[in-house]
Amino acid sequence: MWQLQLYFADACGYTDFYKDFYEQIRIKPDKPTAGEQQLEFVKTVCEVAQKDLTDFFIKWGYLTPFDGEIDDYGKGRLTVTQHQIDEIVADIKSKNYPLVTDKIEYICDSNKQYFKNKSSVQKGTATKEGSTVSMSGWKNVVAYFR
Repeated sequence: MWQLQLYFADACGYTDFYKDFYEQIRIKPDKPTAGEQQLEFVKTVCEVAQKDLTDFFIKWGYLTPFDGEIDDYGKGRLTVTQHQIDEIVADIKSKNYPLVTDKIEYICDSNKQYFKNKSSVQKGTATKEGSTVSMSGWKNVVAYFR
């Protein structure tokens, strides 16, 4: 996931993040199902980063129960149960990794410097005309919410 690369390598300076991640994947035995592999991905990212990224993975749907057929490079079944999610989250929480509070679900190539520099938001003004909202004078903002 590109956002993890942008955050850990570019913003935080952990340039070997994916190298270290792939080494862990290489040396660990493969999980038997796609759902277990997805959850192992979440767990391994947190282990390598030494951070609690459960909020990030919840927002992207990795920690959401699902049972269905997926057609991505071929058809296959993906099953992730709430019980499996609860076990993985409990395991990650038991490590007492620091929680990532940066909203890294919004990091992209054009705003990664705000995360790197820990830039503070500078407030501007907002006006609404009908269904159009105009923002003016804001700085260091990566997302707006209504």
